[in-house]
Amino acid sequence: MFDYDPKAYFMSVPGMQDLDVEKIETMLVKRQEARRNKDFATADQIRDEFNAMGIVLEDSPDGTSWRKK
Repeated sequence: MFDYDPKAYFMSVPGMQDLDVEKIETMLVKRQEARRNKDFATADQIRDEFNAMGIVLEDSPDGTSWRKK
């Protein structure tokens, strides 16, 4: 139905080219593991790192999503 590459589309959005998507995804996995292990200090530290990068995390029952501020 859709004939586009989601990653290519994402990178075409103004302001997104300077983001390292692989690094973001790796950080999200580490934060999810910390939360699962109830290591909230580490999870909060990673959230602070995202904030410093200009990224907002949104937690929901379906998982964590992110967006650029």
